[in-house]
Amino acid sequence: MPEAKTTIPQVEVRVVITVPFVPVFDDAILTRKRGELAIKTFSRALDLAVSVVPNAKIIVVLEKKIENQVATQGIRDVTKQYEILLCDEFETIGRWYRGIRRAFDENCEKTLVLPGDIEKVANEEKFRSGLRSMVSSTEINCLTVGDYTSTDPFKEKFDPCFSHLLLNKLFPAIWPKIEQVGIKKVRSEYFCIGYTAFQAFQKQGWRWLPLDATMLLMLAMVTESSCKLKRVDLGQVSDLPTRKASTAIQQILRFGVQVWFNGHSTAGETVEAQTSLLTDEWWPIIVKAMEDLLPLLET
Repeated sequence: MPEAKTTIPQVEVRVVITVPFVPVFDDAILTRKRGELAIKTFSRALDLAVSVVPNAKIIVVLEKKIENQVATQGIRDVTKQYEILLCDEFETIGRWYRGIRRAFDENCEKTLVLPGDIEKVANEEKFRSGLRSMVSSTEINCLTVGDYTSTDPFKEKFDPCFSHLLLNKLFPAIWPKIEQVGIKKVRSEYFCIGYTAFQAFQKQGWRWLPLDATMLLMLAMVTESSCKLKRVDLGQVSDLPTRKASTAIQQILRFGVQVWFNGHSTAGETVEAQTSLLTDEWWPIIVKAMEDLLPLLET
C-alpha cells in the first residue's frame, strides 16, 4: 500500500493594518485632498497585505473618533469584507497593541503589522519578497523586524545620530545584542511577531506607552533566552519629508522619554543616580540629537 500523505496544517497568520491619523484643516478642500490621499495609501497597504499573505485574516484598526470623515468613510468602504477594530487610541502605537491583542485572542500563531500609509518603495519586488520572508521566517517565539532606509533625511539620520546612542547608554548590556542582528531602524513600523514572543514581552513588564514600541519588543527578545530576534531588509521606503520643527522635536523627545521610562532603573534608584542619568547621560544625548537632526528638516 502507498504511504498515506501527511497533511500539514497551515499556520494561522493575522495581518494588522493601522489606519494613520488623518488631519482636518480649516480649508475644506485641503481636508478632502488629505482624506483622499489617506484612502489611496491605505488601499495600497491593504492590497500589499492580500498579495503577500493571501490566506491571512486582516484586522483593520481604526480610531473611531477620527474627524476626517472623507478618510473614515472611504476606508470603511474598502474594508467591508475585513474585520474593523474600532478603538479610542489616538497614537498609532496604541492601535498596534489593540490589533495584536485581538489577533492573538483569536488564537493565531503570528501577526504581521503594517502601517496604513505605505507610499512608494524603491524596489517593489524586493519589498514584497521581504515581507513574505518576514512572515515565513517568524516562528512562534520570534520577532522579525523589517529594516529599511528612508528618503527623509531626518528619519534616516535619526538612528545613527540619536536612537542607537541613547539605547547603548541606557542598555549597555542589551543594545550590542540588537546590533549583532543588524537592525538599524529601531522604530520600524514593519514587524512580524509570534504568539509566545509577545507573551514573553508582556511578562517582562515593559510599559507599552503610546510612543515607540518596536525597540521595546527588540529589547524583550534579546533578554529572553527562549526568544529570537531576526531582521529582513525591505530596501528603501519613500517617506514624506519632515518639515515642521515641532514635529521633529516631538519625535526626539518622545523617544527619549520612552527609553528613560523603561530604562531608568539601570542607573540605580537613588536620587544621585537618577540625577546623574538626567544631567550626565540621558539629556546631553537628546540635546546633541537636536543639534544634529533639526538642520536636516526641509523648509
